[in-house]
Amino acid sequence: FAPIGGPAPSAPSTTAPLGVKLRAFPNTPQGREDAYASARWLAAVIHQDESSQRWCADRGMFDQNQVMMAHTSTNSAGGVLIPEIFSNQVIRLAEEHGIARQTSRVIPMGGGDTLHIPRRDSGLTAAFIGENQEGSESDSVWSDVQLSPKKAMILTRVSSELSEDSAPAISDQLALEMALSFSELEDTCLLVGNGTSTHGGMQGVFPKAIDGTHTNAVQAAASGHDTLPEIDADDLINALSKLPMYAKRNCAWYTSPTGLEVIFRAIQIAGGGTTPEMLASAMRPSFLGFPIRVSPLLPDSTSTNYNGTYMLGVGDLSLASTMAVRRDLRISASDAPYFSSDAVALKATERFDCNVHDLGDSGSVKSPFVVLTGTT
Repeated sequence: FAPIGGPAPSAPSTTAPLGVKLRAFPNTPQGREDAYASARWLAAVIHQDESSQRWCADRGMFDQNQVMMAHTSTNSAGGVLIPEIFSNQVIRLAEEHGIARQTSRVIPMGGGDTLHIPRRDSGLTAAFIGENQEGSESDSVWSDVQLSPKKAMILTRVSSELSEDSAPAISDQLALEMALSFSELEDTCLLVGNGTSTHGGMQGVFPKAIDGTHTNAVQAAASGHDTLPEIDADDLINALSKLPMYAKRNCAWYTSPTGLEVIFRAIQIAGGGTTPEMLASAMRPSFLGFPIRVSPLLPDSTSTNYNGTYMLGVGDLSLASTMAVRRDLRISASDAPYFSSDAVALKATERFDCNVHDLGDSGSVKSPFVVLTGTT
């Protein structure tokens, strides 16, 4: 971090034990360095520890005047920004835990509030011609996909009475909680968003597939298969068979924790018992050579009747959807909102949009992602 108005200092370094088992920061020398630096920042801002303030200011993690401003009731719109080592850790964790960032096509945005990306609808046409005959001209057809990021926020408070010894645990826990919260919201919007303001106006891939205009993205299970335990291997193979070949290069199954057990593992056990291969892949489940991605947002009840609605999915989400990130993450702190209670507010915001733009149609255009629906 470069200090304001000065040269870049040497990287913060510590070999002191943190006194806490790290969950968010990697348990590596660099991870412990970053956790320690984040803890010193929290001690400086929340605990108002002067030595930590000097330590952070010497390393360019904030300007001393900014810290003083963060502790005035007039700074309600601002606050002091949390250092990038903390913010970057939240982003890394969100990418680890979230399906949206792992599987969708993610595009960072520059200036402006809207991003337009080209979408290929059809290509050039090759045809035979006779001797001395003119060829027929053809053109590629392109359409436009628009993404307009919406702001999402986390707001929480931390007591200013925290001891310095608890700062490493608090910084580690905050990074983990913020990452899980943002990744869950992103996954909700991409997978099951209903298009309302609750989901930022975003419609997820599962509801959109069954809206009646994308029948090539839907495969009905066999008659009588309307609960998760009733899905069999033939249902899964039929869903997989609807995918075009190009969608199988980066294909994955999408199901809930219960679906993983009562569908995929039940089929595998019935087909050959508990094999060494199954035990070896317990933490990285797969079926028919394709990985299984698990989300609690997807249907997770063994008794619910899912007739006519989605139960699980298969395909390549990077071909079906795009996620635009206008600003990855900004975290700031201020005591203005809780001045009278002697607490510090931590505010984290990000701006993103998910657009599900390719699910085939009801005609000849296949979908790179297919959902399996129940049939009573």
